[in-house]
This record gives sequence, C-alpha cells and structure tokens, in this order.
Amino acid sequence: LLEYHGWPTYAAADGVEALEALRIHRPSLILLDLAMPRMDGVQFRTAQRQLPDRRLANVPVVVVSAAHDARRYKSALSAADVLLKPFEPDRLLQAVASHVRPVSLFHW
Repeated sequence: LLEYHGWPTYAAADGVEALEALRIHRPSLILLDLAMPRMDGVQFRTAQRQLPDRRLANVPVVVVSAAHDARRYKSALSAADVLLKPFEPDRLLQAVASHVRPVSLFHW
C-alpha cells in the first residue's frame, strides 16, 4: 500500500535488525509494532532515542499495534501517532503523510 502510493519502505524482522536498518537506510518515519522478537517496540524506541546520531535518535515513530492498551504508549514512547490494528488503509496513509519527513519511510 505504501509503496503503491509512492512511499519507499524498508522492513526489519525484529528490533535488533531494525536498529541496524535504521543506521543504513536513515528513514524519515518509523512504523513500529510493539510486539517484536529479540527486542520489542519499547526496547527498540529506548535504544533508538539513545543513539549518538541525533538525527536517527529523533526519527518520528508511529506505533502500529493490536495491543488493547497501545494508545498509552504514545506518551511513554514520544510517538507521533498510534494506529490500532486493524485500521483502515486511509488512516495509515494519513498518518504517514502527517508525520514523515520528505526522504523515506521505514517499517518493521
């Protein structure tokens, strides 16, 4: 959906891979699931915010989760937005358009 609408995307299988991909691809936005293997979304966001490269540390995050309490993570993770699964495709496109910096998008 995102690529169809012109947003280049990259995917990572887990939070550890996502940190490495963040350094390589230098995205403008992160779509972050809270439930990931090896390093969950909260652990990833904590590690991201501690990166010495402040541009990477400050890439905005949109939490994408099926967790019933996902909205409470918006403040705790300083997330730009929270999308509860399942969500309408237009809601995803709206969130990306609202929060992406004009470079690229990152998804894991």
